[in-house]
Amino acid sequence: LQRIFKDLTQKELSQIALRGQLAFLIIAIISTLLIKLHPIFIEIAKIPAWLAIFNMLPFPNLNGSKMYFYERLQYVFWLVLIVTTALLLILTKTAIIPIIIAIIFAFIITTYYIYIRFS
Repeated sequence: LQRIFKDLTQKELSQIALRGQLAFLIIAIISTLLIKLHPIFIEIAKIPAWLAIFNMLPFPNLNGSKMYFYERLQYVFWLVLIVTTALLLILTKTAIIPIIIAIIFAFIITTYYIYIRFS
């Protein structure tokens, strides 16, 4: 993207990277909701969930590095939220409870990160 659109700021690159991760998570959630129709959706839900986890790693050319180098606080929140949601979707095979648990856990960890960083 950066080669085609040279005017993109680091913030815009970070937002694009985040939207890609959220798309993976939404696909995993929809697949988890469809498990009642056919058991194959269990395996289909695992693929985008693992891709979301892998892409959040802060290695160059992965989406996680674009978010990490823009703002670490934002990266910590989304890392915890995406990884927790993806792992709970894979392990529990339900959709609503993992999302609620992941949001609460992400806020707790982010608050702790703020406390440690600024105290």
